[in-house]
Amino acid sequence: MATMAAESPQPMILRVVETAGRARKLKLNARPASVDALIHILKAQLEIDLDFSLRYEDPDFDGKLTSLIDIEELPQKAVDPSSLEHLRQTIVEEVKKTEMDLPLIKKMMQTTFALRRQTIVRTCPPVNELMDLWPALKMESESSNGLQTRICRTRSTLLLTAIFLD
Repeated sequence: MATMAAESPQPMILRVVETAGRARKLKLNARPASVDALIHILKAQLEIDLDFSLRYEDPDFDGKLTSLIDIEELPQKAVDPSSLEHLRQTIVEEVKKTEMDLPLIKKMMQTTFALRRQTIVRTCPPVNELMDLWPALKMESESSNGLQTRICRTRSTLLLTAIFLD
């Protein structure tokens, strides 16, 4: 069996899209050590006897499909709610700066998406309050995030969505 990376022992669940109408769930004890190791695991556990490439929804490119070349490109485990709140506060401070670190803000906005969604669903805050909590939403690059439809129809490609468990 393929080796797992020692630095990331947390379990992960993969959503493997084989075709446009077929997706399967795969549980792993830890992140594989390499893309080749992941391909080996997928072939063995999903009984796939074909060569294929892997693609994933890359948060650095607004969730667009990107070829998986390095296993470290797969998104890392989501952080706990208190860490997400700390990141939210960091975003607020970063947006106040005259020279904002836009890549950092974008990365933090992607990481804190679950907290933002939870805030909206649970408390239904007025728009002005939401904008005060998440001032980066006023930035043009953040206002269009999440509005793109993602379709995967390539036969020789598997789409991975990684969810890390505590």
